[in-house]
Amino acid sequence: MTPSRSEPPPLVAVIDAEPSARRLICLLLAARGFRVAEYDAGKAALAGWHRHEAPSALVLDLSLPDMPALPLLHKLRSLPPAAVTICLTQGRDPSLGAEAMREGAYEHHAKPIEPDRLVQAIGRAVERFQLGSRLRALEESLGSRAGSANDIPAGPEGIVPLPELERREIKRALQATNGSVGKAAKLLGLSRATLYRRLSEA
Repeated sequence: MTPSRSEPPPLVAVIDAEPSARRLICLLLAARGFRVAEYDAGKAALAGWHRHEAPSALVLDLSLPDMPALPLLHKLRSLPPAAVTICLTQGRDPSLGAEAMREGAYEHHAKPIEPDRLVQAIGRAVERFQLGSRLRALEESLGSRAGSANDIPAGPEGIVPLPELERREIKRALQATNGSVGKAAKLLGLSRATLYRRLSEA
């Protein structure tokens, strides 16, 4: 995913205490046109979250020296709008990454990172954040936020899975545009190709 020229580039936060890894990720993202906020510690990230714009995606190293990463992940995800999070783990032990996924992370990747693979994952995370934002905006514009998710099966803690919301809002967009894929895609803020892909995955 590459940011559109017609809108401000998405902001991605990178929290990593390892200078070389952090700078590499920031340089890769900047080269793709993203804006980047970088932090070398969890406490600095928490302070920055309250002072600055909330990011669309977060890259979080789970081996931070100043505070446990999983409680930090929980805190950051509780600040709306929750950034879609990709976690980095040291070595090949998947257990910590699996814990992060249960805490709400989107993906986890082992260090040393594979640059192309990580940047592609960040692009998907940003796209997921943007789609969720557009779905919420569509709900509001159609005046049906109240009760709109009541008949969608909820997951843990009453959270509605995003794929379910995607399918519901795509269906509603098609209904609102009398089945026009082009108009529905515009209403959702997606390209026709992306909407066709979403429909094929539904």
